[in-house]
Amino acid sequence: MKHALVWVLLLGAVLGLVSCKTTGKPAGEEALVPFQPSAPLAQLHVEKAAYPSLFSARSYALWVGPEVTRQRRDEALAAGETVLADSDKAAAEIDENFVVFECHIESVFEDMSIGYDVVGLRGIQMYLETPDGGKVPPAQVIMGTQLEEKPQGALKIFRRTNLAVFPKKDLNLMASLSKEKTPSVRLVLDGYNSKFCFEWFANLPTGAPQPLISPELRQAVKMKYNEYYGKLQEFGHRFD
Repeated sequence: MKHALVWVLLLGAVLGLVSCKTTGKPAGEEALVPFQPSAPLAQLHVEKAAYPSLFSARSYALWVGPEVTRQRRDEALAAGETVLADSDKAAAEIDENFVVFECHIESVFEDMSIGYDVVGLRGIQMYLETPDGGKVPPAQVIMGTQLEEKPQGALKIFRRTNLAVFPKKDLNLMASLSKEKTPSVRLVLDGYNSKFCFEWFANLPTGAPQPLISPELRQAVKMKYNEYYGKLQEFGHRFD
């Protein structure tokens, strides 16, 4: 009887070891991977708004990662521009330490003084909503270009490019593989009792090849390589 009990205990231990090997992660523990956007380009859409026309639907933002950096640099060389060594150095440092969003903001609002203000984000709170539910303000918003304005009927179109910079150390950018809904990161513009956002969905690993740069993305990258990294160089030095 004693021998039979010993064999039962040994068999239970072996089955327990097999079970541990086949189940992988303990129950309740999420499988996480670093968040990578499925595409760099995101259009602005309305969340809820007392003034849904505060920003034009033509507004968009770019998640500036290595793909956009390569495109910007290749286009500079193809155009015969001299790529500055300082720009290459800034590109490497910025891409390693920061997440940067290049925001092309447009407004054709009926109150033109407000339209003028909001493209420069005056009266607008900007923050990043991360997949874990965090809300993180940018470390810096840099005006990337001069204000553009032109008439449209009785109104004016105002455009401005702003760079929103977030230190990677302040962000928890991880995507869950276990959720039914694809994780996303949202850059929110909140003001005048109105909320808008740019949204990027996670590129979860599927084994499929990465898509080529789209024609839409080629047109969306407006800022030149040296101009873009020149704007960010001074900001990056403060974190050396």
